[in-house]
Amino acid sequence: RDVTGVQTCALPISVVRQPRDGAFGPFRSRRDAVAAMESIQDAVPVRRCSQRIPARAPRGTPCALLELGRCAAPCAGRQSTAEYAPAVVSVQALVAGRSDTPLRTLAAEVDRLGEAQRFEAAATRRDRLAALLAALRRAQRLAALTELSELVAAHPDGRGGWELAVLRHGRLAAAGVARRGVPPMPVVAALRAGAETIRPGPGPLRGAPAEEVGVLLRWLERPGTRLVHCATPWAEPACGAGRWVGWLQRAAPGYLDGHSPRPTASRRRR
Repeated sequence: RDVTGVQTCALPISVVRQPRDGAFGPFRSRRDAVAAMESIQDAVPVRRCSQRIPARAPRGTPCALLELGRCAAPCAGRQSTAEYAPAVVSVQALVAGRSDTPLRTLAAEVDRLGEAQRFEAAATRRDRLAALLAALRRAQRLAALTELSELVAAHPDGRGGWELAVLRHGRLAAAGVARRGVPPMPVVAALRAGAETIRPGPGPLRGAPAEEVGVLLRWLERPGTRLVHCATPWAEPACGAGRWVGWLQRAAPGYLDGHSPRPTASRRRR
């Protein structure tokens, strides 16, 4: 769902395969999406319902979350647009990697529950936070790659030559091989000259399919791959999920590969 309008903003759960501008995703499964959204809702006071709120004189009926202090009931007119706007901005900044304040709030809650020996609650919050971090990390890494107008990389072919690829906005624009004994740079120049022209589209992935960008990113991360040319610096957000990799390694290493661990038998029974 788009997080663009103040009065209509909510975070209903959906699996996003091709995120639009302002949307949160992509997710690999509905379970991961649910865990990530619940984690955000634990840290940021965005409303959980999806009902439309009229711009004037909202007259909705507040739910139990108002009594629990988890929502200020903008549906009933008890919270103005200006009062609700910071929550929307906070979510947008989190997704874009401009701020990790909600993540710090969630991590502190996990620590507090653990210190209080509420271990099951702490484990639940930890898993939610880990799912959120995994989704943010994947989305931000894919978005960083699609921002590059052109990137050329080379990987050893195992026979003394090089596999070459030209990427433009997260899409494979050209590929070739410089075999053993062939100077690679003239091959690179020819590939760049004949590469497909990619016009970036809308959204955080610039119109590129998330699956294709993910495959290319995994190819680039293989040991031995070298960056031959990059039109602009390749960088991820300074306050993005990448800075939380250490936390994931310590607290929930199973989420680092982007696949959340399967629930245990005891959790399935509950």
